[in-house]
Amino acid sequence: MDEFESTAKAFLEAALPGAQLMHRSSQAHGEYDFDLHCSNSSHAAVEVTSVTNQSLRGMHAALDDKQKGGHHVNAIKCKKYWHVIPVPGAQINAIRKEVDDYLSQLEQDGIESFSCITGARIPSVRNLCVDLQIMGGGAIEGPPRNLHKLPNGWRSNWPKSRCESSNERGQQG
Repeated sequence: MDEFESTAKAFLEAALPGAQLMHRSSQAHGEYDFDLHCSNSSHAAVEVTSVTNQSLRGMHAALDDKQKGGHHVNAIKCKKYWHVIPVPGAQINAIRKEVDDYLSQLEQDGIESFSCITGARIPSVRNLCVDLQIMGGGAIEGPPRNLHKLPNGWRSNWPKSRCESSNERGQQG
């Protein structure tokens, strides 16, 4: 059962008191996904379909890649922790590779928060937003909290990246 089928099952069983959805493990020939058994003894077939944004799913998969650091980016040049918000479909691997350089330039310019809308006239902000496809962000106190996921796997808030200073990175275990 995939995440969309799990969500549909939970939703329908909650919406139809006494109903039970029995997942059909054999769907090799295009059969439907669930047998719906209602409390009034009626039965129905249930097919779950979904539409996904492959670009967003790819971005979330890249953010979840623990081997590449997950939601955190180690830094050499930054002195502060940063929270950045990539645009949907942004190239997370490019952000991981280059965000330290861009954020350290913001620090040198005395910028602690930015938006690609309001900061577009500032060259260091414009370069970060355009080159790395980032909507905005800011310096934050200490390391960010881990992201929480909703039951179907989508995030309850925007993806985060972190730029940590080399001194703080050395103290972490």
